[in-house]
Amino acid sequence: MYVILQCISNTNHFIGTAPWDITRVADFVKHTIVTANGQPTGNDLTFANYFPDAGLGYIQDPATLVDRHGRVITWHLPGILSQAHVVSNLMSVLSRIVN
Repeated sequence: MYVILQCISNTNHFIGTAPWDITRVADFVKHTIVTANGQPTGNDLTFANYFPDAGLGYIQDPATLVDRHGRVITWHLPGILSQAHVVSNLMSVLSRIVN
């Protein structure tokens, strides 16, 4: 991971900071109850009350999103995979689910 971070830090990219702690988000999501129709139930509807939108807008360029403690949540690396590669991976996953 250090090598990837080092490479990204040498380019022009956006670093966005979310106003929450990713560990608390993970705990909240782990305890979410989902109904048969795919909707959360009860207190699970309050996600936005505990974890407000980071307000980063639409990001088109390479970016790193970190939580308020500086822990990497995700990288956005547009164009790193070709469309054919993405479709190939998706088809591979879907064939495992169906079979």
